[in-house]
Amino acid sequence: MKRVRVVGWGSPYRGDDQAGLWAAGALRGILPPEVEVRDSVAGGADLDTWCQNVDALVVIDAAQATPGLPLGAVRRLDYRAEPRALRTVRGTGTHGIGLLDALELAERLDLLPREVFVYAIAAERFGPGDRLSEALREPLANLVRSVRSDVLAMLKDEPPQAPRGDPHRR
Repeated sequence: MKRVRVVGWGSPYRGDDQAGLWAAGALRGILPPEVEVRDSVAGGADLDTWCQNVDALVVIDAAQATPGLPLGAVRRLDYRAEPRALRTVRGTGTHGIGLLDALELAERLDLLPREVFVYAIAAERFGPGDRLSEALREPLANLVRSVRSDVLAMLKDEPPQAPRGDPHRR
Protein backbone atom coordinates (compact mmCIF):
# COMPACT_ATOMS: atom_id res chain seq x y z
CA MET A 1 0.00 0.00 0.00
CA LYS A 2 1.15 3.50 -0.80
CA ARG A 3 2.47 5.50 2.15
CA VAL A 4 0.99 9.01 2.25
CA ARG A 5 1.85 11.87 4.59
CA VAL A 6 -0.18 15.08 4.89
CA VAL A 7 1.52 18.18 6.31
CA GLY A 8 -0.43 21.26 7.38
CA TRP A 9 2.04 24.14 7.25
CA GLY A 10 1.60 27.46 8.99
CA SER A 11 1.76 29.58 12.09
CA PRO A 12 -0.87 29.38 14.81
CA TYR A 13 -0.26 33.02 15.72
CA ARG A 14 -0.55 34.73 12.33
CA GLY A 15 -4.18 34.80 11.32
CA ASP A 16 -4.89 33.04 8.04
CA ASP A 17 -1.43 31.46 8.05
CA GLN A 18 -2.93 28.87 10.38
CA ALA A 19 -5.15 27.57 7.54
CA GLY A 20 -2.84 24.61 6.83
CA LEU A 21 -2.76 23.70 10.51
CA TRP A 22 -6.55 23.97 10.72
CA ALA A 23 -6.96 21.69 7.68
CA ALA A 24 -4.52 19.12 9.11
CA GLY A 25 -6.48 19.05 12.36
CA ALA A 26 -9.73 18.43 10.49
CA LEU A 27 -8.13 15.70 8.35
CA ARG A 28 -6.86 13.77 11.37
CA GLY A 29 -10.38 12.70 12.20
CA ILE A 30 -11.44 11.67 8.69
CA LEU A 31 -8.44 10.00 7.04
CA PRO A 32 -7.57 6.33 7.52
CA PRO A 33 -5.12 5.67 10.36
CA GLU A 34 -2.37 4.61 7.94
CA VAL A 35 -2.16 8.19 6.63
CA GLU A 36 0.12 10.25 8.83
CA VAL A 37 -1.03 13.84 9.34
CA ARG A 38 1.45 16.34 10.74
CA ASP A 39 1.56 20.01 11.66
CA SER A 40 4.61 22.01 10.68
CA VAL A 41 5.38 25.35 12.27
CA ALA A 42 9.15 25.10 11.78
CA GLY A 43 9.20 26.87 8.41
CA GLY A 44 10.84 24.08 6.42
CA ALA A 45 13.41 23.16 9.07
CA ASP A 46 11.68 19.79 9.51
CA LEU A 47 11.44 19.11 5.78
CA ASP A 48 13.65 16.02 5.92
CA THR A 49 11.21 14.34 8.30
CA TRP A 50 8.26 15.16 6.00
CA CYS A 51 9.85 13.16 3.22
CA GLN A 52 11.15 10.11 5.07
CA ASN A 53 9.50 6.76 4.35
CA VAL A 54 6.62 8.03 2.20
CA ASP A 55 5.57 7.59 -1.41
CA ALA A 56 3.39 10.70 -1.53
CA LEU A 57 3.58 14.02 0.30
CA VAL A 58 0.64 16.42 0.52
CA VAL A 59 1.32 19.92 1.87
CA ILE A 60 -1.43 22.40 2.76
CA ASP A 61 -0.49 26.06 3.14
CA ALA A 62 -1.98 29.54 2.96
CA ALA A 63 -0.97 31.83 0.11
CA GLN A 64 -1.44 35.55 -0.32
CA ALA A 65 -4.72 36.34 -2.10
CA THR A 66 -4.18 38.09 -5.44
CA PRO A 67 -6.44 39.10 -8.34
CA GLY A 68 -5.51 35.78 -9.98
CA LEU A 69 -6.11 33.83 -6.77
CA PRO A 70 -8.97 35.50 -4.89
CA LEU A 71 -9.68 35.01 -1.20
CA GLY A 72 -10.75 31.43 -0.48
CA ALA A 73 -9.69 30.00 -3.85
CA VAL A 74 -7.71 26.77 -3.72
CA ARG A 75 -4.97 25.64 -6.08
CA ARG A 76 -3.83 22.04 -6.14
CA LEU A 77 -0.35 21.86 -7.63
CA ASP A 78 1.47 18.70 -8.65
CA TYR A 79 5.03 19.68 -7.77
CA ARG A 80 6.62 16.76 -9.63
CA ALA A 81 4.69 17.44 -12.85
CA GLU A 82 5.01 21.24 -12.71
CA PRO A 83 7.70 22.34 -10.24
CA ARG A 84 7.58 25.92 -11.49
CA ALA A 85 3.80 26.22 -10.97
CA LEU A 86 4.34 26.98 -7.28
CA ARG A 87 5.95 30.25 -8.34
CA THR A 88 2.48 31.44 -9.43
CA VAL A 89 1.30 31.31 -5.81
CA ARG A 90 2.66 34.05 -3.56
CA GLY A 91 3.81 32.72 -0.21
CA THR A 92 3.04 34.61 2.93
CA GLY A 93 6.58 35.19 4.12
CA THR A 94 5.79 34.23 7.72
CA HIS A 95 8.03 31.15 7.66
CA GLY A 96 11.79 31.03 8.05
CA ILE A 97 12.08 29.34 4.66
CA GLY A 98 9.36 29.43 2.03
CA LEU A 99 7.57 26.33 0.82
CA LEU A 100 9.01 26.56 -2.69
CA ASP A 101 12.53 26.99 -1.29
CA ALA A 102 12.01 24.00 1.01
CA LEU A 103 10.75 21.77 -1.80
CA GLU A 104 13.54 22.83 -4.16
CA LEU A 105 16.12 22.11 -1.46
CA ALA A 106 14.60 18.68 -0.78
CA GLU A 107 14.67 17.97 -4.51
CA ARG A 108 18.36 18.93 -4.77
CA LEU A 109 19.10 16.68 -1.79
CA ASP A 110 17.09 13.86 -3.41
CA LEU A 111 14.71 13.71 -0.43
CA LEU A 112 11.36 14.24 -2.14
CA PRO A 113 9.00 11.30 -2.50
CA ARG A 114 7.69 10.25 -5.94
CA GLU A 115 4.53 12.30 -5.56
CA VAL A 116 4.26 15.81 -4.07
CA PHE A 117 1.04 17.81 -4.07
CA VAL A 118 0.61 21.31 -2.67
CA TYR A 119 -2.81 22.70 -1.78
CA ALA A 120 -2.63 26.47 -1.48
CA ILE A 121 -5.60 28.42 -0.15
CA ALA A 122 -5.74 32.14 -0.84
CA ALA A 123 -5.85 34.21 2.33
CA GLU A 124 -5.37 37.83 3.34
CA ARG A 125 -4.72 38.28 7.08
CA PHE A 126 -1.24 37.33 8.27
CA GLY A 127 -0.63 39.78 11.10
CA PRO A 128 0.56 38.67 14.53
CA GLY A 129 -2.37 37.64 16.70
CA ASP A 130 -4.93 37.79 13.91
CA ARG A 131 -7.61 35.12 13.94
CA LEU A 132 -8.46 32.88 11.01
CA SER A 133 -10.74 34.84 8.67
CA GLU A 134 -14.40 33.86 8.74
CA ALA A 135 -14.31 34.08 4.94
CA LEU A 136 -11.98 31.04 4.92
CA ARG A 137 -14.18 28.71 7.00
CA GLU A 138 -16.28 27.34 4.13
CA PRO A 139 -13.40 27.20 1.59
CA LEU A 140 -11.29 25.34 4.18
CA ALA A 141 -14.08 22.80 4.74
CA ASN A 142 -14.21 22.28 0.95
CA LEU A 143 -10.41 21.97 0.81
CA VAL A 144 -10.49 19.31 3.54
CA ARG A 145 -13.08 17.31 1.58
CA SER A 146 -10.98 17.58 -1.59
CA VAL A 147 -7.75 16.55 0.15
CA ARG A 148 -9.53 13.59 1.76
CA SER A 149 -10.90 12.46 -1.59
CA ASP A 150 -7.52 12.87 -3.28
CA VAL A 151 -5.65 11.03 -0.51
CA LEU A 152 -8.12 8.12 -0.63
CA ALA A 153 -7.51 7.93 -4.40
CA MET A 154 -3.73 7.96 -3.81
CA LEU A 155 -4.04 5.07 -1.37
CA LYS A 156 -5.70 3.06 -4.16
CA ASP A 157 -2.89 4.13 -6.50
CA GLU A 158 -5.31 6.22 -8.53
CA PRO A 159 -4.55 9.78 -9.63
CA PRO A 160 -6.20 12.62 -7.70
CA GLN A 161 -9.63 13.47 -9.06
CA ALA A 162 -10.13 16.19 -11.61
CA PRO A 163 -10.67 19.63 -10.09
CA ARG A 164 -14.23 20.31 -9.01
CA GLY A 165 -16.14 23.54 -8.60
CA ASP A 166 -13.57 26.26 -8.08
CA PRO A 167 -12.09 27.35 -11.43
CA HIS A 168 -8.90 28.32 -9.58
CA ARG A 169 -8.35 24.83 -8.24
CA ARG A 170 -6.07 22.76 -10.43
